[in-house]
Amino acid sequence: MATFLYARVSTLDQNTDLQEKALMGSYPQGTYRQEKKSGTTAKDRDVLNLILDMIDQGGKLVVWKLDRLARNTGDLCQIVNALKSKGAPLRSLTKRLIPAPPPGRHYLIMLALTLLIMIVEIL
Repeated sequence: MATFLYARVSTLDQNTDLQEKALMGSYPQGTYRQEKKSGTTAKDRDVLNLILDMIDQGGKLVVWKLDRLARNTGDLCQIVNALKSKGAPLRSLTKRLIPAPPPGRHYLIMLALTLLIMIVEIL
């Protein structure tokens, strides 16, 4: 029943210090992993994919913010489904996620769509 703490930044010159402090402060016994890679797709993020392979029933994945995990609705839903199939919940330190479907799933989709709109507005 491992708790995986995942932090991500987009470029090599950025750091995960703020995320690490928040994650380790909330889950001091968690297994912390970081990744310095663009979040445009989850496909090529080796650390995230390793965590998704290793996590099992009763484990959990904790992120600081959902945008550190996924930058599009498709990836977010795929990650949530992978975790759900293994009986492992997703936790965000900044957003309370409702685990019971369908409200929890709808909430995640709304968050993902909001994130997508924010990204489009920036571009």
